[in-house]
Amino acid sequence: MDRVYDWVWFQRQKDHASIDQPLVAYIPLTPYSALPVVPLTPLPPLAAKRCWLILSLLLLAASGYLLWRMTSLSARRLTLLILLAILPLRTNFLYGQQHVLVLFLIALAGWLHLAGWTLSAGATLTVASVLKVYPALFLVYFLRKRQWRAIAGLLGGGLALGLLGLKLFGYKALEVYLIEVLPWALHGEANDPYRIAWNSPTALLRRLLVAEPEWNPHPLRHLPALYAIVQPFIQSLLFVPCLGLLTPRAVPPAREALEFAGFTVSLLILSTNPGSYHFCVLILGVVLGADYLLKTGQRNQARWLIGFYALACFPLSRLTPPSPSGWRIFLGFPRFYALLALWLLLLRAMANGRARVHAPRTSRFVLLFLVLWAGGTWSNLRHLRHQFANYAHRLVTRPGRVLAAYPAAADAQVLFTAMETHGYALRVWPSDSPVHRPPGTDAFYPTLASGHPEAWVELAGLTSRIVRFPRRAAEIATGTLPVEAESAEQPVVSPDARWLAFLREERGRGSLWVKALDAGGATEAGRERLLLDASNDVRDFAFLPDNRLVVAAQRGSTSRLALVTLTSPHLVEIAARAPARYPAVSPDGSRLAYSAQEKGHWQLWTLLLATGQQRQLTTADCNSLTPAWLDSQTLVYATDCGRALGQTALCEIQVGP
Repeated sequence: MDRVYDWVWFQRQKDHASIDQPLVAYIPLTPYSALPVVPLTPLPPLAAKRCWLILSLLLLAASGYLLWRMTSLSARRLTLLILLAILPLRTNFLYGQQHVLVLFLIALAGWLHLAGWTLSAGATLTVASVLKVYPALFLVYFLRKRQWRAIAGLLGGGLALGLLGLKLFGYKALEVYLIEVLPWALHGEANDPYRIAWNSPTALLRRLLVAEPEWNPHPLRHLPALYAIVQPFIQSLLFVPCLGLLTPRAVPPAREALEFAGFTVSLLILSTNPGSYHFCVLILGVVLGADYLLKTGQRNQARWLIGFYALACFPLSRLTPPSPSGWRIFLGFPRFYALLALWLLLLRAMANGRARVHAPRTSRFVLLFLVLWAGGTWSNLRHLRHQFANYAHRLVTRPGRVLAAYPAAADAQVLFTAMETHGYALRVWPSDSPVHRPPGTDAFYPTLASGHPEAWVELAGLTSRIVRFPRRAAEIATGTLPVEAESAEQPVVSPDARWLAFLREERGRGSLWVKALDAGGATEAGRERLLLDASNDVRDFAFLPDNRLVVAAQRGSTSRLALVTLTSPHLVEIAARAPARYPAVSPDGSRLAYSAQEKGHWQLWTLLLATGQQRQLTTADCNSLTPAWLDSQTLVYATDCGRALGQTALCEIQVGP
């Protein structure tokens, strides 16, 4: 299950399932996000989508019923308020998202909380939290309000769901999410952090103050240190006032509903990468807030609240520049401005009522603000250190390209996999020209040998097959090219082009196979042979000049490097750092390059095979992956530094003597 966060692996499963969607990914979803749709998996994709749409409609109606029970609004007014969420509901239903489900769970938790069933309210929010992380912050809400039974429900539910996750997904999948995925999401880097569509304060500041050659080449200024300071300042400014206006004791139901609404909206405005579908939950905040304002005779404020809500939910992106630069960047974030105005109206309502209920102790919250700001600044500065050094060493730069990875190099030529609009294609450096693949397939893991006129690549469709094609070809035509292996993935050719190694998966675990490509390689030319079975869970591998293999095998929960010969399945572990993946052997056979994981990030290392001496090449708080040797002194590798998790660009780095 830990492989679902690998972009290429997940795309391949989509191809094998014949799902008619050009690009897919699982990042940044939690492992639990798959559970609601598990009952639909026996159905074809389109039929499953229709069932999910029907279920979402029922959940939306159930959410409306709960909100009706929590307010004094008429059914007609309530329905109109729900349907004003034009863009959030449209995108949620279009893409089959889970945010109507999250709306239902938060509405149910709010109803239970107002009814006095706080233990159940906390447990319900736990379920919402494992689907989308931000409801977990209701723990702070209940701490502030001293609702100990609700806290017990949240923590108890979290423990129960944690044990369930260990049973269903295994320790490794949860570890990958918590260590490798969640920190990126908290920094706003689970997806393109410069994207205008997020319309969040984090995206606005990133667009203004941080450059990226392909995604944001023209910010207002490239001042990442200023971003590191200002971003947590604004986040703290959006969170602490709402927290300070919460009442730390029992209050009338109308006031309680208002505070629940205000805190919910605060969580939405704090989100770093909120898609438009996230704002389905905004329905709850606006319905409860408008009901309170109408009950207290503040009709004009209610009208303004609803107006800003409608504006935030309108498809304003059609009226804004698609990729603004400089000062025009401010024009690209109208939804954030509307949401900010809505949030301020709710805070004003909370402040007006709070003065008559219980005055807050300002000094405590000033101190909290300073602590959060200082902690966020330190975290940002640490996270961004050294991330931008790779910009000067990019191998290829194409505006808007999402992903370039898995380079293979020989004879001053690099083949690599690139994510295109309609799937994954093969490209050639230095020209950055495409090698067109057959329709309905994706091209992964090119491999080539020095001096050999042909190359190999995996083509993924209903099955994966490895084909051989001329290195100078502009198109791969499977009808005329030889297929080296069926139901095979991730090819690697030996330096003398006599052996081809590849993987076959068994329930997500890789078994390693080899094939002699000509009579000079072995007496069994053309025949396939199993070298390591799936119990070794081989992830990556590379040939040495003597045709031994360096493999990254995951026995247990840790991937380690080991040597194996073509004649024996016995693994001899290499004294490299662990976890380790992506081995690559230099053309002269003297060095091994690989990626080792440290503090949740993959860093490049080299190892002298003769002496075992190791050297670390990268240190930034990001991932450096899939190295390939351009020559015995230069590595080409994929990095997501300055970008988003797994959405890599290609760089080169000098290894030196």
